[in-house]
Amino acid sequence: MLWLLLPFVYLFKCTTTQFAPAPPVETPLKLKVGLLIPKDDPDLAPKMGYRRTAAAVSLAFDRILYEQMLPSDTNFTIVWRTEECQEITSAGLSFELLEKEDVDMLIASPCNEPAMITSTIGASFNRPVFLWGATTSGEFSQMQRFPTIATVVPNTFDMALTICTMMQEFDWQKFALIYTNTETKGEKCGYLQQDIEKATDVLFGCTISYKRRVVDWHDDRLNTTLEQVKHNARVVVLCFDRLADLRQFLLKIHDHGMDNEEYVYILPDVSSNPSDRLNFYKDLSLNPDNRDNDALQVAKRTLLLDSSLISEIKFKNFSEQLLRRMDEYPFYCRQECSKEVNASTFAALLHDTTILWGLTLNHTMSRNKTMYRNGTQVALNAAGIEFEGMTGTVNINGNSTRDTIYSLSGFDKTNNLQVYMKFIMNERQVVSLSILF
Repeated sequence: MLWLLLPFVYLFKCTTTQFAPAPPVETPLKLKVGLLIPKDDPDLAPKMGYRRTAAAVSLAFDRILYEQMLPSDTNFTIVWRTEECQEITSAGLSFELLEKEDVDMLIASPCNEPAMITSTIGASFNRPVFLWGATTSGEFSQMQRFPTIATVVPNTFDMALTICTMMQEFDWQKFALIYTNTETKGEKCGYLQQDIEKATDVLFGCTISYKRRVVDWHDDRLNTTLEQVKHNARVVVLCFDRLADLRQFLLKIHDHGMDNEEYVYILPDVSSNPSDRLNFYKDLSLNPDNRDNDALQVAKRTLLLDSSLISEIKFKNFSEQLLRRMDEYPFYCRQECSKEVNASTFAALLHDTTILWGLTLNHTMSRNKTMYRNGTQVALNAAGIEFEGMTGTVNINGNSTRDTIYSLSGFDKTNNLQVYMKFIMNERQVVSLSILF
């Protein structure tokens, strides 16, 4: 891969001081932020495209100043480039923003591979790089490899460890893993599959008894896959990057008579959208197939493991503000953005990663106000930060990555989701488990 050809620095990270008042400066602080963001790609635009997410940075700037994380006269400039999650363009635009535009901080593309490129280039410039979107790979927690990054995005290795911890709690010894690994940009399931295999290597009593990647929807292959599941497992982890594919597989499970009390299906990170989590079994297309009840029978046998639960009411207000701000400086997207009716839930991560940057600058400049663009120092100072973001409570660990709170939920008798358990991560292990039923 391209990132193997790029230079990077090996440094260690540690914890730092607690929140301190913003340091005084003799002249207004001028900060330039670089943003790589998709815009027109059909897979990316609905989820994390420019029109539905970009102004999350502006809203975060407002909060940074309002809460006095930085001096009230701080001047923010945003320089953005359209980057459709392509490794080559990510490399070129990262160099452009860091060298030509001389940005003080760079927000990487919201997909794993291009974000790794940007993170490596950022390390060579010793400039801070912050992550958002679907940058879920557990590799981002390798502080020697990526010494200048910080992230609010939950990672798939923590999710894998949580799955195994849950298995141990219920005394389930083995499970089947069915997943997609598509060409879809922003996909997470291929990375989750890799990290589940790593987790089963380090945790005793958590064994993959059968694994299959769904590569197409031919009946013969799907029938064989489900027959193998019948012979090898009663607990099944299902990871599908598209909700439509997940529902299609649920219907296959129903058709094979595998929606009874013998089986449990675990769905990791179905969606950060509350409506999607509640309705993933429904056909919401213009020409529904009238099989929602069949899919519901399988959904009742599922447990949803979610890494961030965004408040629907809170997000509605955030969405309205974001769309208004897209009309204003610096985006002026009035006509182009007029058809958008709500923000993407990924915008919440873009907002929170910008807030994290503001807090790390506060920590950094309370010690040395000239170090605000020193990537290694800024990343070090992210460790130990905690705040309430749009994606819930954000806790940053010693790797400058997020310690996630996972919720396990299922459908109750009224077909509403009920939270049963919560898992709290710290430094790549589950340190707290709360049983809520």
